[in-house]
Amino acid sequence: MIIHHKDLTLFFQNIGLTVSEQYHDGIMANITILSAYADLIDQFPLSDREEPAAEYEPNHP
Repeated sequence: MIIHHKDLTLFFQNIGLTVSEQYHDGIMANITILSAYADLIDQFPLSDREEPAAEYEPNHP
Protein backbone atom coordinates (compact mmCIF):
# COMPACT_ATOMS: atom_id res chain seq x y z
CA MET A 1 0.00 0.00 0.00
CA ILE A 2 1.37 3.41 -0.93
CA ILE A 3 0.39 6.29 1.32
CA HIS A 4 1.15 9.86 0.30
CA HIS A 5 1.55 12.68 2.81
CA LYS A 6 -1.57 14.43 1.52
CA ASP A 7 -3.63 11.27 2.17
CA LEU A 8 -2.62 10.66 5.80
CA THR A 9 -5.67 12.31 7.36
CA LEU A 10 -8.02 10.25 5.19
CA PHE A 11 -6.03 7.10 5.96
CA PHE A 12 -6.30 7.74 9.70
CA GLN A 13 -10.04 8.37 9.41
CA ASN A 14 -10.49 5.09 7.53
CA ILE A 15 -8.82 3.10 10.30
CA GLY A 16 -10.49 5.05 13.11
CA LEU A 17 -7.49 7.04 14.39
CA THR A 18 -7.16 10.70 15.23
CA VAL A 19 -3.57 11.86 14.80
CA SER A 20 -2.43 15.45 15.20
CA GLU A 21 -0.94 17.11 12.11
CA GLN A 22 2.30 17.72 14.04
CA TYR A 23 3.10 14.00 13.85
CA HIS A 24 2.47 13.52 10.12
CA ASP A 25 6.06 14.23 9.01
CA GLY A 26 7.46 11.65 11.42
CA ILE A 27 4.84 9.11 10.41
CA MET A 28 5.67 9.63 6.75
CA ALA A 29 9.38 9.15 7.50
CA ASN A 30 8.61 5.82 9.19
CA ILE A 31 6.30 4.72 6.36
CA THR A 32 9.11 5.43 3.88
CA ILE A 33 11.62 3.40 5.88
CA LEU A 34 9.24 0.48 6.43
CA SER A 35 8.25 0.47 2.75
CA ALA A 36 11.92 0.10 1.81
CA TYR A 37 12.24 -2.85 4.20
CA ALA A 38 9.11 -4.45 2.76
CA ASP A 39 10.55 -4.06 -0.76
CA LEU A 40 13.73 -5.87 0.34
CA ILE A 41 11.69 -8.75 1.73
CA ASP A 42 9.51 -8.94 -1.40
CA GLN A 43 12.60 -9.10 -3.61
CA PHE A 44 14.14 -12.04 -1.71
CA PRO A 45 14.04 -15.07 -4.00
CA LEU A 46 12.15 -18.05 -2.61
CA SER A 47 11.09 -21.10 -4.55
CA ASP A 48 7.59 -22.52 -4.29
CA ARG A 49 9.14 -25.58 -2.66
CA GLU A 50 10.46 -23.79 0.45
CA GLU A 51 9.11 -25.14 3.72
CA PRO A 52 8.19 -22.82 6.59
CA ALA A 53 10.35 -23.07 9.69
CA ALA A 54 8.81 -25.33 12.30
CA GLU A 55 10.27 -23.22 15.10
CA TYR A 56 12.11 -19.92 15.30
CA GLU A 57 15.22 -19.74 17.48
CA PRO A 58 16.98 -16.37 17.48
CA ASN A 59 20.75 -16.41 17.24
CA HIS A 60 22.05 -14.72 20.40
CA PRO A 61 25.69 -13.61 20.44
